[in-house]
Amino acid sequence: MLLAAKRNAARAGLADRVSFVQALADALPIRPSAFDRAYSIFGAYNHAPRYLRGFRQLYRALRPGGRLLLTVLNKHQLTWWAEAVLKKRGRQLKQRLKSDLCYLAVRYGRKKKRVWTHLFTAGKLREALRQAGFEGVRVGSVLIFLRPRFSYEPGLELRGLEARLAELEERLRWLPPFSHLGAYLIALATRP
Repeated sequence: MLLAAKRNAARAGLADRVSFVQALADALPIRPSAFDRAYSIFGAYNHAPRYLRGFRQLYRALRPGGRLLLTVLNKHQLTWWAEAVLKKRGRQLKQRLKSDLCYLAVRYGRKKKRVWTHLFTAGKLREALRQAGFEGVRVGSVLIFLRPRFSYEPGLELRGLEARLAELEERLRWLPPFSHLGAYLIALATRP
């Protein structure tokens, strides 16, 4: 992803104005008050054992008044629970009820690997961001009714039932209980 971003920056004539850094989510090499905005999407903090340390580093990297948008995988994702119940995956259900930690199967080409993952609840995410110093923490959901579909095809558009469910999600994203049920939780927060 970084290589593609570098190529895009070069094509746009921005190569000398943009820096790309690869780092662990809980070991950010960023100077204090460097940014007005910080974005972390697709659950980087689900795989950071010291996620609270990472949230504190994000806080320090933002200028006062800076805003954070973050997504993490949700422990209470509706589509996972429905599928686990329907497919009678009793062992997985018991494990998910017992712990926030699990191993997710991820495909790398033809190979499947198990990746250590910490799942968040809306309450735990909100509390961790507040402990890190953030204020105005707002938590909602992404992909409430739809399963994540990872495709990088240009022009990929939702149609039919998927499009209607996405429209419904836009209206319900921030409202309980829907704000707690998506595949991902989305958090907005501010550094005071």
